Amino acid sequence: MKNGNRNTVKKKSQITIQLENRKNSGREGLFHLLAGLLPAFLLYLGISLSFIYLLDLPVEVYYSAAFGLLILILLQLQGKYSRYVKAGTALLAAVGILFLLIRQELMLDGFLLTMNRIGQVVGRNFGIFLKVYDIGIAEELHGISLCLFWIWSCLLSASVVTVIIRLRSIVLLCISVLPLLLLELCTGENYGIIPVIMMLASVIVLLSFFVHGRKNRRAFGNGKYLAILQVSGILTVAFAALLGLMVSTVSVNSYTKAGLAEALKEGIAKTISNIRYEKEKTNSFTQGQFKGLGNLTLKDTTALEVLMDKPESLYLRGFVGSTYTQNGWKELEKSVYYEAKDLFYWLHETNFNGLNQLSLVNQLENGKTDDETVEITVQNVNANSKYIYTPYELKTDPGKIDGSKNMGDVSLKSQGLFGNRLYHYTANSNLVKRYPTLASKFYEIRNSDTAAEYAGNESYYNAFIYRNYLDIPDHQKQILKSLLKIEEASGSAHYPYEEANALIMGYLDKNIEYSEEVDTFSGNYDFMQWFLQSQKKGYSAHYATAAVLMYRYLGIPARYVEGYLVTPEDVKGVEAYEPIEITGENAHAWVEVYQDGIGWVPMEATPPYLGIMERPEFSQAPALTGDGGQSDDSGKSEKIKDEEKELKKKKTGKKAEVPVKKMLVTAAVALAVILILSLLIYVLYHRRKLANRKKSFLVADNRLAVKHLYAYILFLLHYDKTPKAKGSHYGYVGILSEKYSEDFGEKFRETLDVVQGAVYGDLDVSKEQREMAEQLKDETLHLILKKKNLFKKIKMWLIDFVF
Repeated sequence: MKNGNRNTVKKKSQITIQLENRKNSGREGLFHLLAGLLPAFLLYLGISLSFIYLLDLPVEVYYSAAFGLLILILLQLQGKYSRYVKAGTALLAAVGILFLLIRQELMLDGFLLTMNRIGQVVGRNFGIFLKVYDIGIAEELHGISLCLFWIWSCLLSASVVTVIIRLRSIVLLCISVLPLLLLELCTGENYGIIPVIMMLASVIVLLSFFVHGRKNRRAFGNGKYLAILQVSGILTVAFAALLGLMVSTVSVNSYTKAGLAEALKEGIAKTISNIRYEKEKTNSFTQGQFKGLGNLTLKDTTALEVLMDKPESLYLRGFVGSTYTQNGWKELEKSVYYEAKDLFYWLHETNFNGLNQLSLVNQLENGKTDDETVEITVQNVNANSKYIYTPYELKTDPGKIDGSKNMGDVSLKSQGLFGNRLYHYTANSNLVKRYPTLASKFYEIRNSDTAAEYAGNESYYNAFIYRNYLDIPDHQKQILKSLLKIEEASGSAHYPYEEANALIMGYLDKNIEYSEEVDTFSGNYDFMQWFLQSQKKGYSAHYATAAVLMYRYLGIPARYVEGYLVTPEDVKGVEAYEPIEITGENAHAWVEVYQDGIGWVPMEATPPYLGIMERPEFSQAPALTGDGGQSDDSGKSEKIKDEEKELKKKKTGKKAEVPVKKMLVTAAVALAVILILSLLIYVLYHRRKLANRKKSFLVADNRLAVKHLYAYILFLLHYDKTPKAKGSHYGYVGILSEKYSEDFGEKFRETLDVVQGAVYGDLDVSKEQREMAEQLKDETLHLILKKKNLFKKIKMWLIDFVF
């Protein structure tokens, strides 16, 4: 009876222990599951939300992200849940395919809408104008269309995240995350701090998991990994605090973009630009970036080599600064050019270009006079190859100069990784010094039928100029008002050019001293204010900056320019096509102002240079006081909008219509490319594993080499469907003797003796015994291949990775 009670108690204890073990196992499994899902969730949401924020997608797309999250959960489940995973995934895939078949037009329009959003981001930030597609559905359906397309995109993101975690691939993790993290640095887009924090947190946790997981394949949740999770969380919070501090940093002036991130971005861009475009620096000009600007240094080192059939003096324009910051000048934002891309396309289609506008006016007044042209070839020896140095008299269509690209008719940039250092173009003769005469004649004929097309084009370009090249920070207006003792130009009127020139040059000549030795600008103050009120001395970079802002204050569009002068002294006595060496001493900064109806012309503001280059006689030009090219700006703006709409129709037309068949073919090709790339990655991965296995055969230790060889021999035998031996491996001897030959069986037994002695005893494996194992390996592979046809051999090599 007592024995029965004891047995009962013992059984109850065993049941209790089993239940407790199951309970603990269930808790541990749940903890492992949650710990594994956490970084997957963070990575998926970080990637998905980054795209949603970046492309400014509507709220409906968030439902697509939630759908992808559901798929991610299913894909992460393993073990006893695998059959539910397969069923759920199959069901969702079936639903997705059904939607694709039923509403394929909505899906395709969702793709086109996404492409248009991508085009906007690329255009605003990189100045690359992608095609804009016409959308066939009503605007109220755009959200639904985007949602349907992004369901598939989010499914792809969920699949990528799953592959990254399953393969523990640091490379794939970096490829997926780094481009998104760099977007904030490389573009002006701000897609929020939340996706960034999510991605950073997931990267920190996953890197910890991957690094330790290679040494020990245990899952999350054990003591060591719990500590890693906690430390990763602390690091993530610390980094988030630092990033938040950077984002919240506000600069002292409203016109300067804030933060350490912007400084880092500019520093990286400057370093890359110097590596790409600079050879030997010939001067101390800084492309409008004045922080750290000190004494002027002009070296007697060749910068450009210029050849002309009729040598004459020229202003060769390089960097053009359009937007003033407290530390200098920068180019107009690419987003401005993107918004006006249709305007410039239309202007260029009608042969109007701001870079050769003086030549267009000259041709309009005097006809095609080839005897007044100059053929010019420029060899860039040491100057910054980012720019194509061109004169204001340029006649050649800027789009036809080899190796050049035009952005907003400001200046020509070089194409190619290291820029273009040799180019040729045609210019008209000495238009700058006689442009006031051109202006007088143009104002006489601008209402005639002859000038009607040009005048209409110029009016649209004029409106763009006045919208973008009159900006001055508010506090500077107060400074200029107190210094110049004159009211700011208001409304559509600007001061007469002659009066503005006299006022600006009079002030600078009276109050500023020309000096090439100046204090280094620290960047802690506004450059113009520091120069005019504190330093009160400087050279061309200082004078030109002050003059540009003064012209703008007086209502005249103006820009800051750095480039090179070909002076009358340089061309004196020079024969046709005789090389003219332009050295660093010819580097200079000047102002260019927009003469209404005529175009951009250089203005000299630095006293020592007033007698070096020919100065136009403004007394010959009409003193416009109220036209400004913008008196009817509101009307012109409406015209521009109408023209841009018409232009968009002309540009897109039939090309913008994307047939369903064409889109399906494109999708099929894209899918094929993805499949091929996936297959290639799969093959490379397994070939690498096989190569590592073969490499193990070559280790110096004979005992270790024999073990690896024997493991590979067993792999080959099992691949050839050799039954597994029951009990001892010696059971294979009889199986192999019967399947292949008694000789082969005997060789296998001899090799097995060596392996057993090496693994379980102190046997020192000799070189001869190692060679015996290698020969058995080769013979095994030979026997298997001997029985296979060509297709099976290809399968063994390419698909099964046997050899």
